[in-house]
Amino acid sequence: MLNRQRLFGIALAATTALAASTAQAAFVWNFGGSGGKLSGAATTFNASFGGKTVTASVTAWADSGAVGDGGTNRVLNQGNVYQYSGGLGVQWVAPTGTTINGLSQESTGVPEHTMDNCGLLNSFGSCTAGTPEDFILFKFSDSVALSQVAQGWFQSDADITVLAYTGAGDPTANLTKDTYASTDAAGGLSTGLVNDGWTWVGNYANLQNGAATINTGANTGGQAVTSSYWLIGAYNSRVHAEASTWDNNNDFLKITSLAGTVTPPGGKVPEPASAALVLLGLAAVRRYRPRRG
Repeated sequence: MLNRQRLFGIALAATTALAASTAQAAFVWNFGGSGGKLSGAATTFNASFGGKTVTASVTAWADSGAVGDGGTNRVLNQGNVYQYSGGLGVQWVAPTGTTINGLSQESTGVPEHTMDNCGLLNSFGSCTAGTPEDFILFKFSDSVALSQVAQGWFQSDADITVLAYTGAGDPTANLTKDTYASTDAAGGLSTGLVNDGWTWVGNYANLQNGAATINTGANTGGQAVTSSYWLIGAYNSRVHAEASTWDNNNDFLKITSLAGTVTPPGGKVPEPASAALVLLGLAAVRRYRPRRG
């Protein structure tokens, strides 16, 4: 027969575990489809868990804007997001009236239709130097700790760079003044992303072998980052360079899904359903009366 102390322990353990599970809920956003060039409501994707829905809005960005400080790094400019069965790809676009290597926008042929770090292949199949490199901005309706990135189509290689915005306010307006270069300090005509409120979360290799586990805290002081704004792009050595074995111009991939957790403010307060169950558990303990011999 259960005694009062043991019953209390079981009730407390069960309700604590349930409260913890609702305080951090796992969400998965899927991006595969056949939408083609996305605009308006089509750029919004929902993920639901435990009765809660979190929205992710996507936009495409690349360093296809004007040349910033130093005369070498271009600022970011918004491009086009394309949806394929294998996931999301990016088409870089140059500002109106300008071209890069004679092009006003990137080809949507294979493999440039992907999110890539080679904006123009030459006739020999090699990357043309100085062409734009792609990122996708994911704007979430809640603060999210992303934990996994998966690709659904790749060519050559599938390495990525991940950043999260940890500054104040909405960073979107400033992106057109930002460059990828970590050496581009704040205060000039342009600013490197990591000097303008963006935190480098990590570079992750070989997504062609399986989804990448990201945001483990290895590069962020041991703590996973939470943010409503995430930039995910093909590996970019100007944001953060890896060893020479990493190639910066052969990654072509489509993002098919993201996974992460959403923590409510405070992160430790049980949601109403959990709190009710805690109260029910404690009430059961109070009602329990051991039989006298």
